[in-house]
Amino acid sequence: MEKQFKTTEESRKYFKDLGLSYNDITPNRFEKLKELIKEELEKYILEGDEHAKSMGMVLSKKEYKSNLPQFNPRVGLLEAYIQVDGRYFKNREAISFNNDGFIGFAGWSDKYNVQPFILAFIRWCDIIK
Repeated sequence: MEKQFKTTEESRKYFKDLGLSYNDITPNRFEKLKELIKEELEKYILEGDEHAKSMGMVLSKKEYKSNLPQFNPRVGLLEAYIQVDGRYFKNREAISFNNDGFIGFAGWSDKYNVQPFILAFIRWCDIIK
């Protein structure tokens, strides 16, 4: 049974409790996370309430050079930013891997709109572990 996490704090703790670190994040694994976010956003729109449908969130198509993931072959991910677009906004944080080790989850959102990102992240943690 899939675990349901409701907070970003629980998600960050789950990542650490599995013994994961930025060293475990390869370019392929990073792309897998983006695929899972896309799936969760599609599910959120299809199965969600009117608010979820009205948000119309999708992964941002435009990537800025400053937001491209940065990897070091010896130590894994240095930093990366995944962004999302909605009906009335562009390029908002979905999940960020900051260079200080902090993992951020849609800091702009409420406790409902962050759920697709949390669910995708937890699924991804289970896959890469």
